[in-house]
Parts: sequence; structure tokens; C-alpha cells
Amino acid sequence: NAETPVFYTSLKDYRIFDISEKLFSEERAEILQNLNQCYYRRFYQSMEFGAGRQIISLGTAKGISPVDIFIGLKNFSLEDEEPFGVDSFWIKKYFPVKDTEVEIQTGMVMGKKKILKNGGFFVKGYYPSEKGDFKLIGLKAKDWYAMGFGAYLPVKKAGFWIDSGLFLKSSKIYFRNASGVEYLFFQKVYIFVEHYYNQAEEKILEITFQPPEKNYLIAGLKWNKDIFETSFFGGKSFDSEEYFFQIKEEISLGENLFLVAGGLGTNSQKFFFLKFKYY
Repeated sequence: NAETPVFYTSLKDYRIFDISEKLFSEERAEILQNLNQCYYRRFYQSMEFGAGRQIISLGTAKGISPVDIFIGLKNFSLEDEEPFGVDSFWIKKYFPVKDTEVEIQTGMVMGKKKILKNGGFFVKGYYPSEKGDFKLIGLKAKDWYAMGFGAYLPVKKAGFWIDSGLFLKSSKIYFRNASGVEYLFFQKVYIFVEHYYNQAEEKILEITFQPPEKNYLIAGLKWNKDIFETSFFGGKSFDSEEYFFQIKEEISLGENLFLVAGGLGTNSQKFFFLKFKYY
């Protein structure tokens, strides 16, 4: 009977309808379902088209992306194999430029009940190159408008990124930013560290995931050794005692069977879990 954790985010407002989430429920047990992806995709010579329940990723940051408003906190969930799927359609067009292809993607995300008013529109420009990848983003969600910029710069085994967004509503303008670095040690240990800043004095939760404090130091680790995979994701506020974390140990029991044990939570609430995965 615990309350919903502040860092758990549900994006079901960006779905037109859902099959009943609870297949079975009684006092001591529940069986839940989540149809997370079901879409049609068509490929052309220089264009792609997608429609249905699918993942819409716009940002660059590894921890909390300011502009990834249709995903939420993808690293902080019991079901973290895939980000949350939303009902949408999009068109992606490719333009050859020198030794690469510039990608322009535009689309619409549906809202519950009032499909257009509660939904969103987005345009993303993406330029990949050997020196780095760059993004420009414009979007509208409900009554909010946002403009975003993202860049990822690889340097040997390291990578650096910046992910920024300006959010506008009426006469209010808020700036959000995430900057970080990642590195791979010994081809087995992956680490990233990120600083997240949110200027907003009011919560923008009506359109996007937003932790309760303004400044966070966020870190992640993944270590693969034989049949074991250890992973950690967490963040600590600079402004208060607020923190969040998720730690997991995944053990391969066979070619397609895995056992996962771990825990997640905040300074005020913690959960522990054990699960089996079969592919």
C-alpha cells in the first residue's frame, strides 16, 4: 500500500487507450500487464515512417535528459529493458551531406481523451559525424513549448555530452541542462557521471519527468564478468538530503534464462525485487 515513489513516472497520458492494466487483483496479490510496444514501420530509400505504440527518444543525456519528455526516467524502473512506449506517428527523412546523412524527423504524440490538446508535436534534426553527433529539437506538449540542443563528442574510450532545453509557457521561461562524461575501463567496466540542473520553480510534471530539486549529481556503472552483470544508477541532490538509486545483479542461468536481484528507491522509500527473464 505504499505511495507511488516520486521518481517513478508513468507516461500513460500519451496513450489514447490501454487494455486494463490489472488482469487479476485481490488483497495480497495482483497480476498486471503493460502493452509497451505495438507499431508499424516502413522503410524507403531515403525515408522512414512509423505509427503505433513506440519509443520516442529526443535527448542525448545518459541520466536525466531535459528534452526526453516522452520517455521519463528510463534507468529507474523494475521494467527497464525498454523505455516507455507512447501512441504516435512520425516521418524521418535523410539528406546526404559530405560523408554522412543529416536526419530530419517530425511527428505527433497522441494524448488521452483530447488527442490533440493533450498530445504533442516535435521536430528533430540530427547530424552524426566522426567528430561528434549534434541535435536540434523543437516541440510542443499540451500548453508548453520547448527548444532543445544536444551534442555528443567522443574522445578515445571516453564520451562527453551536453543536453539543454528552454521550456516556455505563457510568460514563463525555464532552463534545464544535463552535462556529463562516460568512460569504458578494460573493455568491461562502464561508468558515467552527469550533472543535472533544473531552473523551474514549479514542477513541469504535466509534460515531463522532473525530480524535486534543482541540482543533482548522477552516476551510473555497468560491469560484465563471465555470467554476472552488475549495474548501478543513482543521483544525489546538492540542495537537500534527497537521493535516488537502483542497483541490480543479473545472473545468466542458461542461454535464454536470467535471474535478476536488486533494489531501488529514494531516501524516504525503498523497494527490493527478484525476477526471472526468459527470451
